[in-house]
Amino acid sequence: DCRRSDMKKKNGDRLIKPPKPMKLWIKKQMKYLQGQIFLHTWRLNVCYCSKEPMEKGKNKEKNEAIASITTDHKYMEAIVHIHPMFGRFWNDKNRDYQMLMSALVHEFVHVHTDRMYKFAYEMVPNMLIDHLEEIRENETQCIAVAIMNLIPEKQYKK
Repeated sequence: DCRRSDMKKKNGDRLIKPPKPMKLWIKKQMKYLQGQIFLHTWRLNVCYCSKEPMEKGKNKEKNEAIASITTDHKYMEAIVHIHPMFGRFWNDKNRDYQMLMSALVHEFVHVHTDRMYKFAYEMVPNMLIDHLEEIRENETQCIAVAIMNLIPEKQYKK
């Protein structure tokens, strides 16, 4: 359940929109990363999700994701999904901008790593899917850490 302009989190029957400063910060960082990670020709959108992501495979860490991404290499489009956990970290009184930016960088790197992953996913036997997912996440994170180390703090800190 994901809407492009509204992240709604159920608190009982109450729906809460994400704070405007969070939306503006995400938009600013996405524009910056689009240039830094060579995605100039890609159409990027952000989607604010009302539910935590579905778990995937045996590894249940996906439930704790603060962001995720879907990619379409044929049409060069990607959607960054901002999950409720992102909002919880944003609202923390000791907001960790570096951690939030690292999450966005990681998702942007998936644009480059997903094509090979999707190809391999179709080729490997089911019993190796979890291993393939682990390799994908590890390689994505290694690249994301290298990129994150090149981004000046003033870019993402307020």
